[in-house]
Amino acid sequence: MTHTAILIVEDESIVAMDLQYRLETLGYGVCGIASNSVDAINKTETLKPDLILMDIVLKGDLDGIETAAQIYKRFSIPVIFLTAYGDDKTLQRAKLSQPYGYILKPFETRDLYTCIEMALYKAGMEDELKKSELKYRLLINTIPNIVFKAYSDWSVDFFDNKVEALTGYSAEDFAQRRVKWLDCIVADDVPAAQDVFIRALKTGKSYLREYRIKNNEGVVLWISEAASIVVDKNNRVEYISGAFLDVTRRKDEE
Repeated sequence: MTHTAILIVEDESIVAMDLQYRLETLGYGVCGIASNSVDAINKTETLKPDLILMDIVLKGDLDGIETAAQIYKRFSIPVIFLTAYGDDKTLQRAKLSQPYGYILKPFETRDLYTCIEMALYKAGMEDELKKSELKYRLLINTIPNIVFKAYSDWSVDFFDNKVEALTGYSAEDFAQRRVKWLDCIVADDVPAAQDVFIRALKTGKSYLREYRIKNNEGVVLWISEAASIVVDKNNRVEYISGAFLDVTRRKDEE
């Protein structure tokens, strides 16, 4: 805990000094104090704190909520709001900046400690998850198959990045529903692909199917897709997990 560096963003100097005293009494380190949004963003960039305590009401062009949103987007540093405003409108706005805590003034030192420890724990877990996801993506990128997670309406919320080289569309295009996988499949091949899926849903929940797609330049490619269907207790499809491979060269040689 003694290695934790906290940045205080508070435009009332007396309040900021009191907060610094409380934090240091609890064993935390205060790496700086900022009084407005510009100062907060600049000090976040230079000091790289582990956590930021942010007052919602700040002097200047941006309030604490808008400042926190920019900080999280640029630096992914957790923010806890300290505010005297507990109305629904303020709370809903605060949620949009993905805060790690929300403390109403006046507050007890024990409540501050609890909120900080929970925020640091959550941030640590998220950091470990990001590292795990990065390792997973690096592993996926070493194999020729393109891994995916999709749904029965042909939407896909996960593709590894190799899908762009194959289709011309990015993984983000699919995740944001700008493109569905159905948009890529040659129309004549859709009925047969759907039949394979329906048979698998009634039997072993796994399937292998081949069909043609068109990339965004109109080039036709053959795809071999192997996947498993995950269903709930009522046999409703939750998602489809699998991988596919470009087998155009093999098909051309047949």
